[in-house]
Order: sequence, then structure tokens, then C-alpha cells
Amino acid sequence: MLILRTQTFIPYVLLTVFFIPWGFFDLGQYEIKIKEITIFSIATILIIKHLVGKKIYIDNVGKIYFYFIIVCIIYTLIQLTYPATIQESYFVIHILIFTILNFMIYFITYNANLEKFNLKRFINFLIIIYIGLFSYLVYYAFEMHVLGQQHIGGFYSIENELWQKGKIIEYFGGTNSRSWFFLILSAFLVGYFKNRKLFIQALLVIFMSILVSYSMLSRGATLFGIILLIIYLLSFLRLNMVKLLKFFLFFLLSSFLIVAYTNYNSNNSLIMKTFEKKQGYSNRDQLVFDSVKIIANDWFIGRGFHYTNMNKDQLKKEGYKAIGQNNTQNTLLSIFIELGIMGIMLYVAFWILLYYKIIKLIKYSSFNLEQSYLSGIKFMIIFIFFSSIFVHFIEKSFITTPIYMVLIGLATKLKYQKTSYIN
Repeated sequence: MLILRTQTFIPYVLLTVFFIPWGFFDLGQYEIKIKEITIFSIATILIIKHLVGKKIYIDNVGKIYFYFIIVCIIYTLIQLTYPATIQESYFVIHILIFTILNFMIYFITYNANLEKFNLKRFINFLIIIYIGLFSYLVYYAFEMHVLGQQHIGGFYSIENELWQKGKIIEYFGGTNSRSWFFLILSAFLVGYFKNRKLFIQALLVIFMSILVSYSMLSRGATLFGIILLIIYLLSFLRLNMVKLLKFFLFFLLSSFLIVAYTNYNSNNSLIMKTFEKKQGYSNRDQLVFDSVKIIANDWFIGRGFHYTNMNKDQLKKEGYKAIGQNNTQNTLLSIFIELGIMGIMLYVAFWILLYYKIIKLIKYSSFNLEQSYLSGIKFMIIFIFFSSIFVHFIEKSFITTPIYMVLIGLATKLKYQKTSYIN
């Protein structure tokens, strides 16, 4: 009975552990260990529950992610065949562990006994954290802008200098990562407030997100914050959200294919020559072009788990200068390069099937609070997918992805669909 009662606190514990700024308490060196121990401890509770006769479930969407983990393990073994030091091999294995633990969080939340779980209280808890995070990010950005005015290079230069000197502590990654993380949390609250007909709160959250992204100088997050506002306003016209999303994804995919094709035939492309003459390629453009070339030249097979980070010198030797100096800035491309066609298909399939599962859960949910939470998750999934175009290594992140998995795992827990037993 004690174990069953303890499980109702699992979502709170996981969120707290991953939101606490451990570095502010001089515990930054223990942060990863604390998070890992927390997850393994909760997993132990589930094992005990299993030993006393309870079944452990995995849904069909979770199976897709499990297969993705298997592919990651296989490609980690491939990566370990490349020349590397013991420390580098250990690092790759630890990144794999992070990826596996992200799946474990989804799996743990889905299997936790939350029969007496107070969803309203949990959402209020998350809103309090959200407001606190907003206050910190705005204050941090304001301080960096003020200090940057007196420093050559401005915001980024002073931030990097202070970070190297140990005078500031990294919290939720760099400025781009923080902006996208806050935007994704905002998307969740927009969906939640909209379904509860709290329209002023939804608009307030959107503008809070745009303010954070703009002050953090994240163009991508700012742009998609505006897109979130447009989607929200268009939803009042009773447009079909699925059709709207399909059209937007088609537009993005078409744009990508046009850019890739014109780059491939750049010598004969008047448009591309004009573009180069006008302003040239940005670093992000070069990263995309290099990624497409690597994927095509490798025949979609994949090079190895975390290859784009661990094998920079080899990439430079092959002529991929942009990726040889920076990461892809794109989760989908990095997965395609590292895990090949199988890895990217499983990863994308997970998010697409999860999205449609949430839609079904909304349809069959009989409580407004549950529908509102699920609506928030639906919005959140859309913007997690969008962030994959601008942020790299989302599937491996042990900073923000665990938080997404807690919220998503709880959503899939609200109503059971087709499940299978794990003995």
C-alpha cells in the first residue's frame, strides 16, 4: 500500500529533479548522478510492484520508441569500432544511457499507479514552475544585454566570457535551447488554457514565450512563437487543425527539397547564384547542405551513434567543413546521419503516432480537465517536432527531454489503449 501511495508522487519528483538548478547550490558536479539515481530508484519501485504480481505495460507508441532505442544500441556498437580513447568511448556510452533513460521516464510514468493522482494540482504545480522559469530567463537576458552594451561582441560574447570564468551557471542549455524549451512549455499551456476557454491566459503565455525568445536572440524560437500565435488565432476560425498542420509541414518539406535540389545543381542555378551574390550562405545553410550530402553519400545507412559529435576530424577530411566544426543544429538530420533510414523512420513514427494517439484520447475522454491536459500535449508535440529543425540531439538530451517525457507519459496514462504485457 505504501508503494502504491508513493507512486502518485512520481511525476512531481521527476519534474522537481529536472527543474532544480543544481549548479546554483554548488551541486552541479552531482547533477547527472542525482537524476540517474532518481530514475533508477523509481524503476526499482516498479520492479518491486512487478514482483508482487502486478503487470507492467507498454503501449504501441512506446514499442516504437523501444525499437528506436535498439537501433541506437546497434549503432553505438558501430561507433565504438572507430578509433577512440577510453574516455571518448565511455562518453558515447553515457550519451546512450541518457537516451535510454529518456525512454525509461516515459515507461515509468506510463506504468505508475496514479489512480488517486490529482491532475489539477499537478498542472498548477507546473504553472508555478513556468512562471518562475519565465522570471529567471527574462532577468538573465536583461542582465546579459546590459553587460553586453559595454563589451565588444555584445550578448553572446559577454555570456561566453562569463561562462568560461565560471561566473554564470548554465541552466537548460544555451540561449537557443532555453528559448525552444520555454516555447514548448508555452505551447502546452496554450493548448491547455484554450480548451478550458481561458483565452486571456493563453494569449499571455504566447507573448511571454515570444518575449523570452526575442530577449534570448533566438530567431527560430521567436518565429515559431509568432506561428504559435497565428495557429491559436486561426483556431477560432474553426479550421481543421490536422489539415493546417499538414499544410505547414508540406510547406516546410517542399522548401527543404527545393533548397537541397538547387544546392545540388548550384552551378546551373540562377536563383542560387543570385542568392550567393546577395548575402551568401549562413552557417546553418552550410550545415544542412553538408548533412544532405553525407546522408546521400552514405546511401542512408548511417555512420554510428553520436558520430557527428565524436568524429569531427574525419568529417573535415572528407570535405564537410561546416559539420566538421559545428553540430547539425537539427535533430532530424543528425539522427539521419548517425542512425540511417531506420533510425529516422522510427523516431519520426514515434512522434506522429503519439500525436494521433493523443487526438484519439481527447475524443474519448469524458472529463474537461483531461481533455485540456491532452490538448496541451497535442500542441506540445507539434512544437517539439518543429524544434527538431533548429535544435540538435533532442533524443539524447538529459536536460529538457526528460521533462517532455514525464508530461507525455502522464498523458498516455490517462486512458489505456491497446497494451501488451512485459513479463
